Amino acid sequence: MSTSRFSILVIDDDKHYPFFMQKASDVANLPASLTWMESGEKALLQLETEPETVTPEGLPGLILLDINMPGMNGFDVLHQMREKEHLKTIPVLMLSISESPDDIKRAYQMGANAYLTKPTDFDEIRDLLEAIYRFWFLHAARADT
Repeated sequence: MSTSRFSILVIDDDKHYPFFMQKASDVANLPASLTWMESGEKALLQLETEPETVTPEGLPGLILLDINMPGMNGFDVLHQMREKEHLKTIPVLMLSISESPDDIKRAYQMGANAYLTKPTDFDEIRDLLEAIYRFWFLHAARADT
């Protein structure tokens, strides 16, 4: 795999999930920088006011966004991101326990780049991160490159 690092911002109110994602990334030996923010409000504030400090690399190369969060939910965050010129091209993957067809349809209608059901098994988390890395950071043509 490439030696350049890729940055992912995880916006999720579950403080344990990002920990398991980082461990899975480490086990897979991905050149990843995972940054976690526990609320949509905090993430949007930093993305809008201090975008260069969101991750060690600056703006994230990709965002994994939970839907069901207290306060500002994932749909609200996605809506506001898609209206900001400096944020609208960042790939946003909705990552949720919800398998509701209505949630899936709404996410795509609002501009999500993908909708993924949140895996709960460690090996599935690792496999998902490897797949995300391969597709979004090795194969997909990106607007920020």
